[in-house]
Amino acid sequence: MTGNLCLNVAERRVREFADEADALLASHSEAMECWKCQELLQKGIDAYRWLTQADAFLREADYQGVFDFSPELQDAVNTLYQAWLQPCEFAERRIVALLERGYQLDNLQEFREICEQVEEIIDNREWRKAAAQARILASSEDTDE
Repeated sequence: MTGNLCLNVAERRVREFADEADALLASHSEAMECWKCQELLQKGIDAYRWLTQADAFLREADYQGVFDFSPELQDAVNTLYQAWLQPCEFAERRIVALLERGYQLDNLQEFREICEQVEEIIDNREWRKAAAQARILASSEDTDE
């Protein structure tokens, strides 16, 4: 019976060790997921900074008469802003899942603020484009009369 008791205790200890390793592995996986999400958000933040710097540089160069910020180039910049928003839905799903599990993301507030800014930039540019087209249309109607 003593040998059996020793094996039972040993088996329990081995199970506890394995369970602890499994729990650690699970928490490690979740922590890595959190870290990867923060890394994704940071890449979005960095990409936004590069995009806004390029946009501002091109507009300033146009204003100074050094470079022509053509409508095609403006469309390309606008397309990049729209492309920037594409991964945000995926990122937001990951964010929500991590927050529900109690994780905090260091750069979450900045990322969400940038998402709002990009949406505003796109909305404003689309509104300006629509307004410009309406002015062109209205002026062509005036000349037709």
